[in-house]
Amino acid sequence: MGKKRRRSAKSHKKARIIFFRKVLRIGMLAIVLYICFFIYMRFYIRKFDDRLILSGVHAGTVDLSGMDQKEASKRLDQVVEKLSEIELTFVVDENKQKTIPLQELGFQIDNKEALLKKAMSYGKKGSTFSRYRAHKKAKNNRQNQTITVEYKVAPDKLEKAVRQAFYGILEEPQNAKLTGGGGTPAIVEEVYGETIDAKETVKVVNHFLNTNWNQQEGKVDVKVKKALPEVTAKDLEEATDLLGTFTTYFGEDGSKRAENVKNGAKKIADTTLMPGKEFSVDQKLEPFTEENGYYESSSYEGDEIVNSLGGGICQVASTLYNAVLLSELEVTTRYPHSLRVHYVEPAFDATVADDTIDFKFKNNRSSPIFIESIISNGYLTCNIYGKETRDPNRTISYVNDITSTTPYKKEYKASDDLLGTIVTERNGEEGLSADLYKIIYENGVETAREKINHSTYQPLSEKILVGTASDDPKKTQKMQEAIASQNEETIRKALEEINASNAKSTTE
Repeated sequence: MGKKRRRSAKSHKKARIIFFRKVLRIGMLAIVLYICFFIYMRFYIRKFDDRLILSGVHAGTVDLSGMDQKEASKRLDQVVEKLSEIELTFVVDENKQKTIPLQELGFQIDNKEALLKKAMSYGKKGSTFSRYRAHKKAKNNRQNQTITVEYKVAPDKLEKAVRQAFYGILEEPQNAKLTGGGGTPAIVEEVYGETIDAKETVKVVNHFLNTNWNQQEGKVDVKVKKALPEVTAKDLEEATDLLGTFTTYFGEDGSKRAENVKNGAKKIADTTLMPGKEFSVDQKLEPFTEENGYYESSSYEGDEIVNSLGGGICQVASTLYNAVLLSELEVTTRYPHSLRVHYVEPAFDATVADDTIDFKFKNNRSSPIFIESIISNGYLTCNIYGKETRDPNRTISYVNDITSTTPYKKEYKASDDLLGTIVTERNGEEGLSADLYKIIYENGVETAREKINHSTYQPLSEKILVGTASDDPKKTQKMQEAIASQNEETIRKALEEINASNAKSTTE
């Protein structure tokens, strides 16, 4: 019995050894097979160009198969360019809707760089088996990997486009203002308006593009918020004292010049200037175009009088300049005319020219000021209101001092009138220089005199037309040669000789 048990144990031990040897052989074979398959997968993957996107990879609906990164980026740009032609309708309410193309909104792919990186790396990262599987599916056209495209618009461009589209449609806020004039103005309350809430509207548009958009035209809601006026009634509570007023006469003849003065007066009217702020007359009046209400009329250009759009507008600037002087506000920029004007005395004028010459002043007070302009029976009055803080015993006045004069010249010009006819086309005017002084009085006694400006005006030449028409070409030529000399004595001598010749011919 003992021997049989020992033989049986040896037999079982031998069987186990044989089994383990078989398992070991199978395991080694499996390892060898795995290594071979692993090597095969690696070689299989290497057959594909790592610089190209695998077949079946899409960015949304755009197929990027076989493209390198540069090509894929260009393809996405083409898609954006095409989609940018699509228009969205922005809706405030049923009566306030505007259509804007996506290209004006700065439409673009928000995740473009991340999207390209993901497309390029698909099937090229992870385990060898996962990469092999991705490449295999790509080769067999069974790959369907879609990367979500996220769109967005540029906030600054959307705000600009939407504001332009709804300009004049949304209710504009109205500043508080003074009315009534005559030293007893009343405050008109401000009115709140509505304005585009650009930040919230951008959120609405981006949400629409990434959730409900079918890449066709669509509608989005415009977010609107209350628009605050720049000037409130509270701002004007202390701006009801008349600080300075000045009036000039421009006439009621219905001329284009008169219309320009009226138009300019309207543009500077009802303006509130906060403490420390600067007022530019040119910015208020420009552009000098027909569309902005201006007509062609006479204006100065050097020492010549020419026609230009807005001619006469400087009378508005000069009238306001004098009101500013009387209000004792800070004049920061002022130029005199090149020639004298006759609606104010020398050195009391101010000129403006489109984007080149300006009249500016600053509110140097601690409270707001209000500018009013009034047109009545051919007169222009500029009033400046604010809080009066000056000593009532202190008064001011302004005087000018002519420091020099320059005589004008006479210019002779040939005309088609009968030879010997002399007509003054334009009277001349002497040039001059003048200083403007501010005189300060305390209880009626002069205590100080300050020089405000120095102004120089060119002389205006007198233009005289001399007739040259004659049946005798020699007489016409002689008269023209005399005119060319621009010498009055020579011209009159030539006329005398021609007249003497005519008298002699008549006698004969």
